[in-house]
Amino acid sequence: MASGRPTKPAQSSSAVAEQLVASIAVIRRRSVYIARANRDEPHLTTAQIELLRLVNRQPKLTVASAAAELHLAPNTVSTLVGQLSRLGLLDRAYDTTDRRVIHLDVTEASRRRLSGWRRRRLNAVTKALSSLDPADRDRIAESLSALENLGEALEPK
Repeated sequence: MASGRPTKPAQSSSAVAEQLVASIAVIRRRSVYIARANRDEPHLTTAQIELLRLVNRQPKLTVASAAAELHLAPNTVSTLVGQLSRLGLLDRAYDTTDRRVIHLDVTEASRRRLSGWRRRRLNAVTKALSSLDPADRDRIAESLSALENLGEALEPK
């Protein structure tokens, strides 16, 4: 108590985890809602968006590789691929050496949609961050590397 302020008792890891997961869920849900608001595009599920984002980062990905990366069953990813292809957001191409293998790529319409969606989410979070007290912004900025480490620690072994 050298600073004259009482110290807070340390929270258990489970209590911190519960608060963190709840806070992340609120940030994600609200930023997604803002990004989707007043859009005339068909609504996509979280799984569809995650697949599009993955294929956008890794063009020519196979269905099996996408399933492994997303920790989903291959038939689930195949269903998502069919849905997204019908919406004109995902292209499929057969492998030239093995016709059983399909390579995935996002369409230009999908790239535009992902870019706009990301921009709107970032703008919403930027605006919210700007409205916070500078000390809160600093604490959030200081915690980013620890949050990245937490994400890495969650990676299945």
